[in-house]
Amino acid sequence: MNSFSIKILWPYLAAIVAIIVCCSLYFSPVFQGKTLVQNDIVKNDAQKAEVLEYKEKGETILWTSRVFSGMTVFHIGAEFNTNIILPIRKSLMFLPKGLNIAFVCSLGMFILLIMFGVNPWLAAIGAVGYGLSSNLLSSLMAGHNTKILTIAYVAPALGSIILTFRGKLLVGGFLTALFIGLMIASNHLQIVYYFLLVCLIGGGVHLFHAIRDKQLPDFAKQVGVLVVAGLIGVLPNFSKIYNIQQHSKETIRGGQKLLISKDKKDEGGLDRGYAMSWSHGLMESFTVVVPSVLGGSSQEELPKDGEVAALVGKQARNRPLMGPTYIGDQPFLQGTIYFGAAFIFLFILSLFVIEGKYKTWFIGIIILSFFIGWGKNWSWFTYLLFDYLPLYNKFRTPSMALSLAGLAMPAMGIIGLSHILQNKVDSQRLKTAFKYTLYVSGGMMLLLLLYGLTSDWSGPKDSQLPKPWNDPQLYDALLSDRKSLFMSDWLISTVIMAITGGLVWLYSLNKVKMPILLSVIAIVAIGDNWRVSKRYLNNDTFKAERQYAGMFNPTPVDKALMSDTDPHHRVIDLTKNPWTDGHTCYHHENIGGHHAAKLQRYQDMIENQFGTQLQIINGAIMQGPTGLTMNPQVSRRMSAFNMLNTKYYIVQNSPDGIVENPTACGNAWFVSNINSVSTHDEEMAQISEIDPLETAIIHTEFDEEMNGYSFGKSPNSKIELTSFKPDHLVYKSNNMQAGLAVFSEVIYTNGWKAYVDGNEVPILRANYILRAIKIPTGNHEIEMKFEPSSYSLGENVSLAGSILFALFGIGVLYFQFKSQARPKPSNEID
Repeated sequence: MNSFSIKILWPYLAAIVAIIVCCSLYFSPVFQGKTLVQNDIVKNDAQKAEVLEYKEKGETILWTSRVFSGMTVFHIGAEFNTNIILPIRKSLMFLPKGLNIAFVCSLGMFILLIMFGVNPWLAAIGAVGYGLSSNLLSSLMAGHNTKILTIAYVAPALGSIILTFRGKLLVGGFLTALFIGLMIASNHLQIVYYFLLVCLIGGGVHLFHAIRDKQLPDFAKQVGVLVVAGLIGVLPNFSKIYNIQQHSKETIRGGQKLLISKDKKDEGGLDRGYAMSWSHGLMESFTVVVPSVLGGSSQEELPKDGEVAALVGKQARNRPLMGPTYIGDQPFLQGTIYFGAAFIFLFILSLFVIEGKYKTWFIGIIILSFFIGWGKNWSWFTYLLFDYLPLYNKFRTPSMALSLAGLAMPAMGIIGLSHILQNKVDSQRLKTAFKYTLYVSGGMMLLLLLYGLTSDWSGPKDSQLPKPWNDPQLYDALLSDRKSLFMSDWLISTVIMAITGGLVWLYSLNKVKMPILLSVIAIVAIGDNWRVSKRYLNNDTFKAERQYAGMFNPTPVDKALMSDTDPHHRVIDLTKNPWTDGHTCYHHENIGGHHAAKLQRYQDMIENQFGTQLQIINGAIMQGPTGLTMNPQVSRRMSAFNMLNTKYYIVQNSPDGIVENPTACGNAWFVSNINSVSTHDEEMAQISEIDPLETAIIHTEFDEEMNGYSFGKSPNSKIELTSFKPDHLVYKSNNMQAGLAVFSEVIYTNGWKAYVDGNEVPILRANYILRAIKIPTGNHEIEMKFEPSSYSLGENVSLAGSILFALFGIGVLYFQFKSQARPKPSNEID
């Protein structure tokens, strides 16, 4: 555009308003005082409560005491204050919760399509259809906000790169920096990693064409601009990236091989079994065109007039009847990945309509997306990447990569339709394209119909279904309903593809006008994705604001625990899975938690000590004269929990169900002797064999510190916690001998420092997971402070990067306004 007049801009502004309206209609409960309830976000809000409590006091903490007995907050609400991208990102999130994410996803697709010269109204249709697809909204329902927001900026980032390759170096470069910055600020590095792979594919395609067309100097200049722009986009986010990278070294994503149970091939990354759990099945790929190819989700509404409803009777009429429809082999599924039948038809058509480098690039994106998404089901490719591609083994959930295809296929379909509407495809070529499209789409739908008719609709996990589904009659009814769901979806997808194809063909024959074409395409494409997404993210997913806030109100159990004035002790809630329990963290220091980047040593404890010791908890609980109590003889055998100062076990959802642990070790103590071990496996194994109040297990890697050190504890020796803050603990010690003190604090080497009377002393590791310090004879003050140097360094670099980003933006604006002649950007896909 050579002018920013309202006359030129109004269709684009009107299209954006239309996008907001459509997204608002889907998320209409937010205008009724309701908020979206997302399971993972609820847990995350609970886990960062301590961080926010200190923020309200004007303090910043980088360590929380409430998640997995203590961990950094770089993934849990850490503040990074020198990143200029964050205010920009916040300004785009001006709409209510949930709606704002759907809008940003739609806006990103809209920008990409506009950069390809698509009519703004057609671009808006593609944008809304994409933004409301179950591919995105089922993940949003689950609370994967960072993932969806990062995906939202992939589309405009791709468009900005393409703009740069078309010769718009300054504008394209700045927009590339902006959207890459927004992508990284959204905080899902796995999607960013996939985006980098996409860029490599695009770079390879452009390099081939540059060599063929003898335009290597121009290509080198464009790549140079993009590399610089990428760095400028990254630098404001440096603090976040750097601290996560430093933190990850000691987490399950760092791949430390501590115990022999970890496969040597998995050193430096996640265990491949864990990483590949959510691998998309090859047959499952067809959910992009028929959402219930593998039934649906692990819990989905069954047909109101189905066989299960007939068996359970009137009960099914009063509320949605839910059942396990998914028959794939992923652990569970919260929503199917569906792109939309209209978009799939247009994508197939675009394969025969579009030509040139960008078609090749988009096809490469789609192929890469499915190859990665298949994970263990395409093992020759997956494990090649896992073993040899740098950083690839840090990420899990391969099916996440399908978000790239979920972007590329609808975009390509809309771009192909745009070419037809702009008369860029001659009639003979269009006729041939339609013929091949009908062959491909018709053949695919016929094969899917045969699959649906011949499948028995049982799944590999059906043998594990809970009651009442193990009743033979009800199970047979469930199989019938699964088939019914598929047949209904198959018919709807087939009809939508026929309508889409018929309309476009009639338009090409001048039988249908463009406004009618766009209106009907909008109805079928958006309506279809709306229909499927509502299965997962619907009005039932919203609660009144007061109800949402009430989810964090202290329960009678919480109030009973909070009556204990001890400022620093831990609890474990056995009424739920402790290792996915984020909610307890809102009010208490939790032995458990919910996090995909917990410390590796803590994960080892879960797998080798905590789980085993919890098996004897029932034998430890006794009915006392005033309520439940613990048998000290049994609780002493739960040494892993004792040494982490687990003061309370919650065994029932009532104040009477709280059991105090009589053998919790307290905050710190002196030991009488040590067991020296030479392997991590010995260190782990001995935890269940020692009395942690008397003996510490010390690895031989600390021999230099312990060599010649004579220690003990006098009869009245003690260590008391006198001041508590999650990242600053103060103790007073009294011991008439030189002592070795063990603290019920999780060991973490990158930031924790210890001081005795103001002098820094080394922190040793005891009992695989705890901290220990040598303390001289007499009375002393001991401090532990979390002071990671990575934080201050990261903030300073981010500040410099933010200044550079601002200067780049100002420079681009200056040169754009200074320029007298602006060449019109190409709308072609060449």
